[in-house]
Amino acid sequence: MVTIDALRQVPLFAELSDEQLQWLAEQGTEVWLQPGEFHRREGDLAEHVFVMLTGEVRVTEQVGNRELVLATYGPKSLFGELPILMGTPYYWASGRALSACHVLELSKETFWQMLSIMPPVATAILRTTAERVQQLQSMSQQREKLIELGALAADLAHELNHPTTAVLQETKQLEEIWQGLVSSALQPELQLATGAAWQGVGLLDQVEQNAAHISELVNAIKEYSYMDQAPLQEVNVHEGLNNTLKILRHKLKSVVVTREFDHTLPRISAYGSELNQVWTNLIDNAIAAVEGQGNLWLRTWREGDQLFVEIADNGHGIPPEIQPRIFEPFFTTKEVGQGTGLGLVTSYRTVVGKHQGDIQVFSQPGDTRFQVRLPIAQIQ
Repeated sequence: MVTIDALRQVPLFAELSDEQLQWLAEQGTEVWLQPGEFHRREGDLAEHVFVMLTGEVRVTEQVGNRELVLATYGPKSLFGELPILMGTPYYWASGRALSACHVLELSKETFWQMLSIMPPVATAILRTTAERVQQLQSMSQQREKLIELGALAADLAHELNHPTTAVLQETKQLEEIWQGLVSSALQPELQLATGAAWQGVGLLDQVEQNAAHISELVNAIKEYSYMDQAPLQEVNVHEGLNNTLKILRHKLKSVVVTREFDHTLPRISAYGSELNQVWTNLIDNAIAAVEGQGNLWLRTWREGDQLFVEIADNGHGIPPEIQPRIFEPFFTTKEVGQGTGLGLVTSYRTVVGKHQGDIQVFSQPGDTRFQVRLPIAQIQ
């Protein structure tokens, strides 16, 4: 039977008395798992909560023919409580051992009794649950704000496009007028006016260049958001990557960007706007990794019926011990307030869940590569 000392090492149980710990040890059932062995499968009856004494279990959700990583539970943690608290009859995800595991299983009846007679445990569990609900609410609010921002950007693009087009037309007309004045300046008294006319033509060039830049950004926003187009369509990934770079140009001032594109790649069936958000997340992370002044590589190629997009940087890299967790919800290596831990998991769900593709990371100091694989055939 599991010892009192082993249970006392679990932070959740740190304030319990020896008698309470003994009661838990007697109520629980010990389970040992080998690496790769399933602990629970999606659809199994939700009748227990689990205390991980040693080892690690990864929890995944099946979406189509792919597994999405939801969480990883390590030693001295409690998991599996959400279905019990929410009254869900079945587990909605599967758990598989990453290493040799020693797990104490508590029945849901024992779990409810534990909450009623052990206030410190109940407080800690409810606090964790409340934090997770708050995070989910924050994610929902951010999504609503993004939707509003997208609509605003669409309106802004429409509004900017008309005056920008007018400015371009007017500057061309003014150029013709100035050039006409210069060519007709045959008399000496018109030489001064001729000089002013030429100065006006420098100024007009600058106006035209600025207007052209605005027009380029407007078109990039329209193409980036696939404004006025169906969500699922035939997409050129190079256009999406280039438009993303234009949108992020203000962050790329001291970053050297190298494009290594296979321009023979075909268009693919994809949710263009959501795929562009993937490129934004990955490129933005790469810029942060090089602290705004390193090197960034964008590569594309084809292998059989699969299209690959790789975004690489020469930043500080991702520590090996956290690489398996970077696609988990709410996991972030950024400082508090600097990241939500949702960018990569959103990208993962978009690539794997919506496009039946895959996304992997390979990282060491000076060489980090996020590799996205997408099917060329029509997605199901």
